[in-house]
Amino acid sequence: MSNPLGELVKALEKLSFKPSDVRIYSLLLERGGMRVSEIARELDLSARFVRDRLKVLLKRGFVRRWRKDGWVTFTLRKNPRRF
Repeated sequence: MSNPLGELVKALEKLSFKPSDVRIYSLLLERGGMRVSEIARELDLSARFVRDRLKVLLKRGFVRRWRKDGWVTFTLRKNPRRF
């Protein structure tokens, strides 16, 4: 039987994702749009660390940043850039 989450992790690691990037990406995949503070709290990471990792994911085209109810929110891009 196939394990979709395990396959996703392997694919992300091939793209040079760090373990923390995989955790953040997986959480956004599961929950949808979230603020930095929500991600940090859920994964027990500092907000500064999460913000830094999201900047990398944003630059690589895996997440997008938008405003929701006045808050900056991050979510997955529907069509990540190809490398």
